[in-house]
Amino acid sequence: MNHAAFSVRKYYALGAALLLLVLFRVHTHYWRPEVLDLVQQVNAPFSIAAAETSFLYLCIHGFMLLPIFALSFDKRVCYYQSWKYLLPAILIVGLLFIVWDFIYTAYGVWGFSHDYTLSYRIWLLPIEEWMFFFSAPFACMFIYACLRYYFPSDLFKSADQAITLGLAGILFIVGLLTWGKLYTSFTCLGTAILLVAHYWAIPNTYRTFFYKSQLLSFIPFTLINGVLTGSITATPVVQYNPLEMLDIRFITIPVEDFVYCFMLLLSVVTVFEYFREKGNPD
Repeated sequence: MNHAAFSVRKYYALGAALLLLVLFRVHTHYWRPEVLDLVQQVNAPFSIAAAETSFLYLCIHGFMLLPIFALSFDKRVCYYQSWKYLLPAILIVGLLFIVWDFIYTAYGVWGFSHDYTLSYRIWLLPIEEWMFFFSAPFACMFIYACLRYYFPSDLFKSADQAITLGLAGILFIVGLLTWGKLYTSFTCLGTAILLVAHYWAIPNTYRTFFYKSQLLSFIPFTLINGVLTGSITATPVVQYNPLEMLDIRFITIPVEDFVYCFMLLLSVVTVFEYFREKGNPD
């Protein structure tokens, strides 16, 4: 293990974390929403009567977790063997995102329907929302692990600089142009900061491979998040304040959700790979 390299990464991680904290604080202090109306009607492309239940969000977790858990013990991928690094990574990142989730829920940036969730709440968040920060990374990291085993080639490795800095630049511009829209601006600027810090601090041993995995993960993400944002129900499970976002949707999914998903999973894979590298010194 290169201890000097780990030391440099820690400084970049600390700097990026402080910058994100300042950015978050500025946004939420000066641009707290004045209008708290959440969109409760979207153009749902489908309507499934069985989905009209308070157990819907809970059932989604079962749909994500049960197949992945069953396949985790496959003798080729052996996903279960990575859990000792993955579960702490999910916990650390999940706690940070839960705080973000709670504050934005309290401020009226988004909210959760009582029609499709259990009544129990912790910090204004349904228990299923807490579970989301385990279920989604756990399922998507399984895709990452399977690609590592079956398709190990890194198709985007030679284009690391162009993809990483290009994507960061686009998100930075969008974040600045939407300054004051809490969901759009902070999510885009925060992801841009994460990408630049990642590029400077960490050699490309997995970064562009993660991009390939993320592209594939967007397929189940679109299915799951489509349900949460109202693709099959009378009203959305997750409801958004249109003044705090671009209000541009892919089917029923706000475009910001794709950036949010990318930021969440890149954070998880970064901590996961850090723990794995630290636990397997050369």
